[in-house]
Amino acid sequence: MKPVIFILGISALPLAQKLKLALDGEIHTPDCVAGGDVTYSKATAHAAELFTNGRTIIGLCASGILIRAIAPRLKDKRREPPVIAVAEDGSSAVPLLGGHHGANELARKIASLSNGHAAITTASDVRIGIALEEPCEGFVLANPQHVKAAAAAILSGAPIALYRLPGEGRDPVNPFPQLPMTEWTPAFAGVTVKVTEAAEEGSARKLIYHPVTLAIGLGCERGTDSQEVSTLIAETLQGHGLSNAAVSCYASIDLKEDEPAICGLGNREVRFFTIEELKQQIPRLKTPSDIVER
Repeated sequence: MKPVIFILGISALPLAQKLKLALDGEIHTPDCVAGGDVTYSKATAHAAELFTNGRTIIGLCASGILIRAIAPRLKDKRREPPVIAVAEDGSSAVPLLGGHHGANELARKIASLSNGHAAITTASDVRIGIALEEPCEGFVLANPQHVKAAAAAILSGAPIALYRLPGEGRDPVNPFPQLPMTEWTPAFAGVTVKVTEAAEEGSARKLIYHPVTLAIGLGCERGTDSQEVSTLIAETLQGHGLSNAAVSCYASIDLKEDEPAICGLGNREVRFFTIEELKQQIPRLKTPSDIVER
């Protein structure tokens, strides 16, 4: 869903319009202000409803207004959407909630757009310069339940290392390129960052990040049940020890663009290719099939 740029008066509209274009946002204004996308009658009630519905809120208003509106709705910080208070002149952007779930990064973007300051207060960002829940684009954290303990250990002085097997010639891709990491050894006693497509359990001292790099090629007979395809995907990943979180997309031939069992897989992008495009990849096939080629 688009982030909501929430304003109280027309004076905030110029900045709201600038943020809308840059962030693909949606401007919400009071009934008396034109130029927005959605109007509301009562500010606190509307902000509370947006928060309850899981909408990211960028409030171009005093932080106290947002705090009073959403405070009664606070329940679970792991599920609550980001809330950012931004001064009308763009001079400051304050992540109020969801700092490690997108609010800090969004505040930085807003500050850059408005030549302002992102008031980041979360300890890990301030002390070590990263939010463990927010790896760079293309990675997914597999065990967020362990982040609090891992961050506490790092803030207490524990080193952090990027995992690789002894003797490997190259470093794995780092989900935090801005943070130099200690060389990992089997005796390492700090916090380990492991990058893998494999389905693996993490811990308070081992954070697992999946690179979103897998593509699943799909094909089926006409009229195949969608549940059969979904089950096959899950069983195939499990059989190869791979994490579903590492899947970037599904792919098939363009003849299947109208096949419900394939185009109805809504949890990932589905990409379709022509016969000519697929034939170019035949030399790369590990297990070619004459039946499929025909």
